[in-house]
Amino acid sequence: MSEIFVKIDDKFSKPHNGKLITKIEVSPNEKYFVTYSEEDHSIVGWNIDDINEGQLKSDCHIRIPNDNIRQIYISDDKKLAYIEFGHLEIYDMMNNHKIKIDCDIGEYYSYCTFNLKSELILYSGNDDYNLVLVYSTQTKNNEWKCQRIHKMPKDFDLISISKYDKIYLFSNNSIFEWNLINEKGIKIFGTDEEMKYYTPELRISSNEKFICTRIKDKVFIYSVELEIPIVSLNINNDIQLYDIIYRTGLIHLLLPLLLPLLSNSKIRNSIMEHCWKECLNRLNKNDQEFQIENLLKNIQFTTKYALIILDGYI
Repeated sequence: MSEIFVKIDDKFSKPHNGKLITKIEVSPNEKYFVTYSEEDHSIVGWNIDDINEGQLKSDCHIRIPNDNIRQIYISDDKKLAYIEFGHLEIYDMMNNHKIKIDCDIGEYYSYCTFNLKSELILYSGNDDYNLVLVYSTQTKNNEWKCQRIHKMPKDFDLISISKYDKIYLFSNNSIFEWNLINEKGIKIFGTDEEMKYYTPELRISSNEKFICTRIKDKVFIYSVELEIPIVSLNINNDIQLYDIIYRTGLIHLLLPLLLPLLSNSKIRNSIMEHCWKECLNRLNKNDQEFQIENLLKNIQFTTKYALIILDGYI
C-alpha cells in the first residue's frame, strides 16, 4: 500500500476555502477522488494520476446548495452522485452540468454507488418492494438510461453495495451476498444471537477473493473461492491479527480489507505509524511537526492508498 499526501503551494487558494474536509470518496478504479466540506458546501475533485513527488492538484470545484449530504459517490470519469433526504442528484464534475435519469421512479433512494464499469447502481424501495436499478453513465442529452432493474425481497435490509456488483443484505440475524450479474445469493454469516442490521459495529469490506465482515469486536473472513467462512478474528488480539495479515502470504489481499475495519486497534495504529514515518522521511519532513497521534482518526483506506486529512488537505 502506498500513500498520497497533498502539498499545495500557499500562493494558490486553499481547497474548500480553507474549511474542514469532512468526507472523502474514491472512484471504483481509484483513478479519481473527491473531497467534501460540510462547512463550505463545496466538493473538490483530485486526479490521482497527476501525483508528482507527493504533490496533488485539484482540477474541479463545485458548490452544492445544502449540507444534508450523508455520502458522496464519484465515478472514474468524474461523474458525481449524492443522496439528500432520499433524493438523488448527479453532476458532471467537468462542466458542472446536472444529469437526469430516465427511470426516476420517484421513490426514496437510500443508497447508490458506481461499479468498476462506471455504471450507477441505485437502491430504492417502498412499503411493497425494494429495487436495484443499474444505469449506463453514457450521457445523452444530459440523461442516463436504465439498463437493468432487479427486485429485492422486502424482508431483507440493505447493508451496502460493492463496486464488484455485489449487494449485502441482512435478514433474520444473517448476512447475505447477492450477485447482480448472475442473480445468485449466498449466506456469508449467521448467528443465533439477536443482532441489528444497521449499526456502526456492522461493516463489510470485500474484493474478488474475500469478504471481511466486522460485527462488534469480531471480524469474519469469508472465502469467495471456497464459498465458506475461513477464520474469525478478535480485533483486540494483536497476535492473531498479525498472523493472518503477515504469515498467510495474503497480505496484499487482506490488508486493504482489514485496515478499514480495525479502527482503534493497536496493530492498525502501528502499521500507520510506520508508513507515516517512512513517508515523512521520503519527503524530508520533521515528524515532530506532523504527529501521527493526531491523524489516526482521519484516515481512509483504499486498495492502493491511505488518505489522511491534515489541516484541510489530503
